[in-house]
Amino acid sequence: MRRKLTVLVALGAALSVFAVAAQATGMRTVTTQGEEIFVPNGVIEATMHFDPGNINVRTGATIQWVHEDSTRDPHTISVVNRSDLPNSVKQVFNCGGPGTVCRKFLKQHFPPNSPPVRRIDVGANGLDQVGDSLLLLPNHPISAVVSAPEGTVLYYLCAIHAWMQGTITVTD
Repeated sequence: MRRKLTVLVALGAALSVFAVAAQATGMRTVTTQGEEIFVPNGVIEATMHFDPGNINVRTGATIQWVHEDSTRDPHTISVVNRSDLPNSVKQVFNCGGPGTVCRKFLKQHFPPNSPPVRRIDVGANGLDQVGDSLLLLPNHPISAVVSAPEGTVLYYLCAIHAWMQGTITVTD
C-alpha cells in the first residue's frame, strides 16, 4: 500500500512539473472577464479585465485571447511602454483622446471605410515590442507567438477599455 501511495505521489509531482513546463512553453490562454453596468444618474461600473492579467512564458510560446466577458465590445491587446499605461480614472477616460496611445491603436485597428485590422505587427512576427497589437472580437479568439527575447516584459492594454491591462514576462 505504501509503495502504491509513493508511486502515486511521485506520478502526481511529475505531472505537475510537466504541466507547468507545458504551460510555460506551449499555448497559454487569457480570457476577458467581467461586465458593464449603467444606470442613468446613478452608476457606471465596468469590471472587465484580462484573466490572468500577468503571465510568464518562454520565447516561442503562443498566447490565445478569448472574449468571455458579458459585453459584445471588441478588445485590443496593445503593447505599450509602461509609462503609457493609464493609472488614474482621468487617464483611463482620456486615453482615446487626441495624441494618446489608445487613439493611435484605435485608428490603426479601425481605419475609415475599411474592415477592422486584426493584427498590427511592427517588429518580428509575433509579440515582441511596443506597437504590436491584436484585435479581439466576440466569438473570434486570437492568438500570437511571443517572439520577444528572454528577460523582456511586455506591457499591454485594451485601447478601448484602458483599465484592462496586463503583462507578459518572457522567462527562460
